[in-house]
Amino acid sequence: TLNRYVVKYFNGTSWLPVGLPQGNTPIGVGIDIAFHPQNNNAYIVFTDAIASAYRVMYFNGTAWTQVGTDVGTTSGGIPSIAFNPVTNFPYIGFVDPAANGYSVWRFDGSAWLPVGLSMGTAAGWAGVSLEFNSSSNEPYFAYPDGSSNQFVVQRFNGSAWVQVGSNIGFTGGATPCIAFHPTTFNPYIAYSDAN
Repeated sequence: TLNRYVVKYFNGTSWLPVGLPQGNTPIGVGIDIAFHPQNNNAYIVFTDAIASAYRVMYFNGTAWTQVGTDVGTTSGGIPSIAFNPVTNFPYIGFVDPAANGYSVWRFDGSAWLPVGLSMGTAAGWAGVSLEFNSSSNEPYFAYPDGSSNQFVVQRFNGSAWVQVGSNIGFTGGATPCIAFHPTTFNPYIAYSDAN
């Protein structure tokens, strides 16, 4: 039996559902949520077990609606979603089995397109973290690299992915999390260090 993905919100007293459950979730995967910076709609990205692909949906106030078509091919992993602060279009980062690595794709209003080339070596069903630097408007992407067994952070400079500093820590395939300081705009990464 497959489980479904559920979104709820807290109204100050209790947790209430946001629309109906979506997708079909395999074991060991995750979901990410972000809000559109202009219309405040909730967007989710998740792995759909039946489609074996990543799916992005948004809540229009009444129901969940898919954004474009399914993206990539996958049997697991924890994707990440973030919004470009200039175009307000969603970007997603995910484990990409077809490339044996990680990929970032963006929605241009009608279709999903790759952002640069895939990177790294996939570490099983690992999760990733994608965030935009609000100062430079560049996307930053953190992932556990299967070849080095360390975490890697890369940024997209408009034409290619460029690594930020050296590899970090020691990973057993855990999911990192990246965020930016609100005044210095320096990236911070949090992770589980297997060493």
